[in-house]
Amino acid sequence: TPEQVAQQRLGMLNKIMGAITRALVTSHEKAQQTNVQWDQRPWFRLLLDLVCELNTPNQLLDSMKSSIVNVFGSAFHVVQPLVVPGFSFAWLELISHRMFLSNLLLAKDQKGWGVMHQLLIDLFLFMEPHLRKLELTDALKKYYDGTLRVILMLVHDFPSFLAAYSLSFCNVIPENCVQLRNIILSATPKGVPFHDPINRNFKIDQLPEIKQSPLILSNVVGPLMSFKNELDNYLRGQQSPDFLNILVNNLRKDGNP
Repeated sequence: TPEQVAQQRLGMLNKIMGAITRALVTSHEKAQQTNVQWDQRPWFRLLLDLVCELNTPNQLLDSMKSSIVNVFGSAFHVVQPLVVPGFSFAWLELISHRMFLSNLLLAKDQKGWGVMHQLLIDLFLFMEPHLRKLELTDALKKYYDGTLRVILMLVHDFPSFLAAYSLSFCNVIPENCVQLRNIILSATPKGVPFHDPINRNFKIDQLPEIKQSPLILSNVVGPLMSFKNELDNYLRGQQSPDFLNILVNNLRKDGNP
């Protein structure tokens, strides 16, 4: 059946991408061990050619295009900059390439949003320690500029995606990165008009959009799971007032603020 053929093709693609990513990681590790400068360009060209070839219009592949893009997204997650720092520039160009990113975010029923969310989290986690300490080499400054360009492109073309995941993005971006955080928080979902807050007649409580619940795809409940029942009971008035005294400690991560 066509479904079985599609699954077989996806299985084959998974094996091919698995072999490529393992070979890439192994090649990078050997270069580090032998103090040899590693060249990311052949691997970038190989992966880019595959992305472009498998995402061009094709009657045999159109029905499974979203699944194909998800396979590439999983492969890019494996070779993220924290794992293969020597591949970071090529990686950033791959995840922001029009043949990958647009096909991923335009997939039906937002099936590709979770993959792109994970890839951007990978990007921010790689940049976080450098941005927090403000220790940027010339290469990292260029990498940060590239990151800003990607986010600005998402604000312009896919604002609903950024708005839906803004909470989790800001959680991994250092507080001192005001510019980057403000760009993400400025994303206005499509269909929601932007009102001028400086206008004298602006009254936020009278806006019709204020009655609509925003789309939040970030996992906001996860960090509260260890004490969610106690918090719910407190909000219902069934918990001891002493709960507030231990709430701060519950909100700390590994004993740190």
